[in-house]
Amino acid sequence: MTAFVLAAVAAFSFGQVSVDCEKQGDWKVSLEREVAPDGAEVAKLTLDSAEAMNRRADEKMDAYTKRIANVESEGREIIREAKSKADQEARAILDDAGERASKMITDARDEIERDKARAREDMKGEIKDLALLAASKILEEEIAPNERQEQIVD
Repeated sequence: MTAFVLAAVAAFSFGQVSVDCEKQGDWKVSLEREVAPDGAEVAKLTLDSAEAMNRRADEKMDAYTKRIANVESEGREIIREAKSKADQEARAILDDAGERASKMITDARDEIERDKARAREDMKGEIKDLALLAASKILEEEIAPNERQEQIVD
């Protein structure tokens, strides 16, 4: 690019210019003064050069615009995938929480039933004890009525 600009300036100033490259980065410019170009030639060369530069700039702009569009599209896709994955994880967490809650409820019901059964057994034992106590008192009173009568008489 720089060599091209130098060649255009040299052509405008000196006439014919040739640019050779013997090694990479080592430019050799040879200027030959022939007939100086008229202003129309210089303007045409400059205009052609500007048009070529504009075309290259437009091509680069189109390429960058496409890359930006691709990056934006990829960004939207990444966001969509992340949202989808987050939704799946949220559903899995909610499902797991529901299963745990159901298990806790079932376990609590089972424990309540065990406690009720234990309470029934305890009550049966208490009732048996009370029944035996009552029966023994009744038997005592029936077996020993004479003693009682004696106590009343006394």
